[in-house]
Amino acid sequence: MKGIFTFLLLISFFLPELLFSQSNTFINSRRNNIMGLLKQPQSFGRDTSIIRFELDLASDYTSKKLDSSYYFINTVYKKLKTMKWPAGWGYFYRTRGYYYTFAAKKDSAVSDYIQAIRVWEQLQRMREVGIASARLGAMLASDYQFDKGFYYLNYSLRIFESTKDYFSQGNVHNYLADAYRMKQDYPKALEHYRKTIALSEKYKLPSAVVPLTGIGTMFLFNNLPDSATIYYKKAGIDPINNPASITDGYLANRLAEFYTDKKEHQKTIIYGKIALDIAQKRKSDLYIKKAHDLLYKAYEAVKNYESALKHFQIAIFLVDSLQGVESSKRLNELELQYQTQKKEAEIARQKELLTINRLTILKKLISHAASKQRFGAESTKIGR
Repeated sequence: MKGIFTFLLLISFFLPELLFSQSNTFINSRRNNIMGLLKQPQSFGRDTSIIRFELDLASDYTSKKLDSSYYFINTVYKKLKTMKWPAGWGYFYRTRGYYYTFAAKKDSAVSDYIQAIRVWEQLQRMREVGIASARLGAMLASDYQFDKGFYYLNYSLRIFESTKDYFSQGNVHNYLADAYRMKQDYPKALEHYRKTIALSEKYKLPSAVVPLTGIGTMFLFNNLPDSATIYYKKAGIDPINNPASITDGYLANRLAEFYTDKKEHQKTIIYGKIALDIAQKRKSDLYIKKAHDLLYKAYEAVKNYESALKHFQIAIFLVDSLQGVESSKRLNELELQYQTQKKEAEIARQKELLTINRLTILKKLISHAASKQRFGAESTKIGR
């Protein structure tokens, strides 16, 4: 189930400083900006600037600490209710949609992105329309609603092409690449990444627009490992030969998926555990859910039903992404497989014990017979 849990490398869309985990610097700078503004006399400009910085903090915290993200979102909501700033609601809905994505509340996220699009369309702020549309498109594609997802992604791309916003075009191509990856159309996904690379080289775009690890992994999916290595080296990593060096949850998830597709399930388990460890440290329910999902399938494939059942149970209770009937059915199947495996193991153990007992008894009988034979022989000698 690759779904909504797999497009999160790119969700920091149009916030390039967030893409490579410079979170402490980013958070500190935003907090300092807020503290500086609070020292100024109250004004509309000051208050709206504070709100923008608070929403930046909410966005950054979504992938790390959801309760902190919610704190800033709730703070901004209370402020917007007492002031007249239509654009503020556009920023708010877009940020809260981002929060709902990580909180695994898909329907709420989609609703907020649509609200943001409406606000920006009314204000004729087309760049903001494009950003919200791209996020909504990625959300829908990640839920396998590809027709709707590609509609909004292409709508976003047309906006940025008409305004010659090359940086934003590159980011939309990244979203499209990830959507095609989820559709398992890997050549098409690589085609969009190559468009990002071409835009970056032609227009000298910031390096953050080119997701090196994502591109490297997509080369892997297209059976081009040498090209993958080139991009991994550009990113300063060697995830294939040194999995323990991975600090990016998205990359760990992608590699686990890659080895799942290749049916190399032991490697899936290696990368799945790394993804789970990173997700737990960042307290991201979506990443945690995805890692458990990958691990349960890998353990099931190697017939370790006890571990498969454990990871599946955690996964279905984390997020209501599966239908209740489907979840119950799958849970029952795994429990049956696990119990069957336990019974088979117990039967095998009992057979082994029975064999051992039989051998022990046989050895005793042989030993007893040998002793008796020796005793008879000795008696004969004495009689003589």
